[in-house]
Amino acid sequence: MGGTPFVNASLQMKQRRAFGGLPFLPGAHDSIPRALVIDVVGLRHSPLGSRTPLALKMAMPRTVVIPIPVVGFDPTEVAVPWRILTNSGYRCQFATPVGAAASSRASSSEDDASSPSTREGAATAGAASGVPCADPIMLTGQGLGLLKWSMRADANGIAAYRDLEASGDLSRSVPYASLVAADFDGLLLPGGHCPDMRPYLEDVTLHNFVRAFAATGKPVAAVCHGVVLAARSGILTSKRVTALPQWMESLAFNLTRLWMGNYYRTYSNTTVQAEVSAACGEFLAGPKSLTRDSMSNLGAGFTVRDGSLLTARWPGDAHQLGSEFVRLLNETVAAEPFEKT
Repeated sequence: MGGTPFVNASLQMKQRRAFGGLPFLPGAHDSIPRALVIDVVGLRHSPLGSRTPLALKMAMPRTVVIPIPVVGFDPTEVAVPWRILTNSGYRCQFATPVGAAASSRASSSEDDASSPSTREGAATAGAASGVPCADPIMLTGQGLGLLKWSMRADANGIAAYRDLEASGDLSRSVPYASLVAADFDGLLLPGGHCPDMRPYLEDVTLHNFVRAFAATGKPVAAVCHGVVLAARSGILTSKRVTALPQWMESLAFNLTRLWMGNYYRTYSNTTVQAEVSAACGEFLAGPKSLTRDSMSNLGAGFTVRDGSLLTARWPGDAHQLGSEFVRLLNETVAAEPFEKT
């Protein structure tokens, strides 16, 4: 659901009565995420206390920054949290190594993405235009054979990614070097598994930004290889976290290595779990299940929260990650002192 949702007058009055006559922002699972941010200009100048309902604070722009590589990120891990965040009233700002070019390229059709040399073609197009594009194999399953039905993005992930493409948000990505921690309210670090992820995982400028942002105490969420980026940025010390477990990474690699080589192994000499475990306080692998979550089955996902840090394992946790991240962001916003102007 995009844009500003409609709220009938009866519901507005019920919400106002329930919260002392002031608007209230429902949680991530409600059908009207941000609609009660109304009459804010007058209310902001009224003699309220040092803290106000969440809706008043959310009336001020709230932005989550999402760094990604130019090509190769997982579509579900990016697009599903993006959709949950935007539906809950948050603006999402994408960032890539150099930012998007002024002119956006048209997104390729699924038929184009399934042609030979898909990854090479997508990488070339992405690098040329600066507009980020997801790993096309995860969108089409090309090269996965019969395994594509279980290993590529599911219908929820593909639909969310198509919505993201249509939104134009990817074409407005900014360079890593332009990011300033004070400009954002949350940080989301998505993952992806192919070797195209290396520039994102190894970018020193991005490491410095992640470290500076985490130092502010504002919410950080990471999933899959995004937790590797968090580890390399030095923000996992003494933290309880999860990330792509070794059994899951090895299963995908061993099932496809004969014809796809190292596609499922970003680095041939280590695994996500090994690197993250060495950097964190405690690694939690989660249940051994390949069931993907959804908005109607959030319990199928697995996330770990430690303070302002939220981590998840794989695309199958994306809906729970997005929903819990909104909860964490809302808690943080609600705890902020309200500055009257």
